[in-house]
Amino acid sequence: MSVQDQRAGCDRHIFRPDLMAEEAADAGTDWVDYGGWFNHCDGAAAGRHCYTSQEIAASDVMPLEEDAEDVRQTFGATVGGNVKTESADD
Repeated sequence: MSVQDQRAGCDRHIFRPDLMAEEAADAGTDWVDYGGWFNHCDGAAAGRHCYTSQEIAASDVMPLEEDAEDVRQTFGATVGGNVKTESADD
């Protein structure tokens, strides 16, 4: 496999739970539950707060706030850049 193909990755990729900052609550063959949001191969098509590995890598905060998730679900959007939200501590 070429270096370019390796860097492109697989569109069905999910992160290894033991390499994530958050602890996994449950997992299946194509999804991992992080206590209310999911790393899922199908992203938004799998439901609310389901994100592909590419979306997780592109975001600073998971899950998205409800307003952003509503837009994502309504328009079939994906997370593609740095998503920053204000935390309760800000």
